[in-house]
Amino acid sequence: MSSFFVSVIGATGLVGQQVLAAWQRRELPADALRLYASPASQGEELELNGEDLPVEAVSDEALRGVTAAIFALPPALAQPWIDKARKQGVWAIDVSGALRSDPSAKLVVPGFNDGALFEGDGRQVFVPSPAAQALTLSLEPWRKAFGLVMADATVLSGAASAGKAGVERLTRQTAELLNAKEPQVDTFPHRLAFNVIPGDAQFEAGLSLAERAILVELARLWAGPTLPAATVTCLAVPTFHGQLLSVSAHLGQEVDAEALREAWRSSSALKVLDTPEEHVYPMPMLSTDDGAIHVGRLRAHRGRAQFVASVDNTFRAADAAVALVSKLVPKS
Repeated sequence: MSSFFVSVIGATGLVGQQVLAAWQRRELPADALRLYASPASQGEELELNGEDLPVEAVSDEALRGVTAAIFALPPALAQPWIDKARKQGVWAIDVSGALRSDPSAKLVVPGFNDGALFEGDGRQVFVPSPAAQALTLSLEPWRKAFGLVMADATVLSGAASAGKAGVERLTRQTAELLNAKEPQVDTFPHRLAFNVIPGDAQFEAGLSLAERAILVELARLWAGPTLPAATVTCLAVPTFHGQLLSVSAHLGQEVDAEALREAWRSSSALKVLDTPEEHVYPMPMLSTDDGAIHVGRLRAHRGRAQFVASVDNTFRAADAAVALVSKLVPKS
């Protein structure tokens, strides 16, 4: 029996369910997990290592006697429970976005700045968006080796970026259109099926909520006197899972493509898929259930480089949270 307990709050959502997959892949003890969700999910069971784990309605019990809690639910719902975790000295690992604007929260990307987890006394940790993680991890080897002046990224996100509701809406809209019915529009600002939406429901000063979030996260992760400039454009595309990023980078010096690939290969967080003549390059279907960032389709010319990256955004978010929790497990 484990003496180390972790609550997953929002366990029945897309990211919450992937936490169990990441937990199993890292061979962490099943009896250390406690699963919580809304009262509507009370009595459900989720499978882990062949064992069915019960889902309880979230209550104060979720934070009693636990070392850490992973928050994988909408920000407005997560914030009150994160505040309670703070008061009780429980590690709060937030993948909801509730802590994004909290300057006291530690911003940590596994494989990039793991040491920040134990800097200072705070126990509130924010895991950046998968797109920000993909950009940071794919560009950091180049930034360190050659300098990075600017990055411009287009992020194509599947319906899962809007959670279960996004997947269900795309499924229903596709069926409705194929049956010559007028599709219901919600969750996204326009119909997503057989369409591409250049932004989400909220814009401010020309930036969507997702674009602003990525830029804020990159600025914090790359903070310093040589902070690279960055621009981001987010589009919702009619696929179910994953994200594909098209990235253009302006480097501090001229570097050929092979040197850039070698820098990528030095990172354990990346998988290099870059033989386009054999049709081998990153695609969301290849990164499914993989915590690594896939990179490839690399071209370089006169200090500039273009490439694509793919990430399973739901699994990456879950796996990053579990990776951070695993660092809190007492050493035997």
